[in-house]
Amino acid sequence: MPEKRVNIDKSLRKKGFRKTNQGSHFYYILIVDGKLTNIRTKMSMGSQHATIGDNLLSKMSKQLKMRNPGDFKHYIECTYSESNYIHYLKSEGCV
Repeated sequence: MPEKRVNIDKSLRKKGFRKTNQGSHFYYILIVDGKLTNIRTKMSMGSQHATIGDNLLSKMSKQLKMRNPGDFKHYIECTYSESNYIHYLKSEGCV
């Protein structure tokens, strides 16, 4: 199910991601314990991309090392917490 770009943006920034603007995209990099990680994703700034479709959500969830797109949806909806996500990443050796 598609998600509004603004909701994804708010959730990522609220949960430890640093946002930067480069060219025509927003880039998000996860910061853990004050350090940049290799966990990152991007979204287009274009007005025609106000809603992010399932295909791109799936790609973003893979970039963020989520188990599946459903986890990413829960992360956006705030039912999957930042601490649980970071604990998962550490247990998988991703950070």
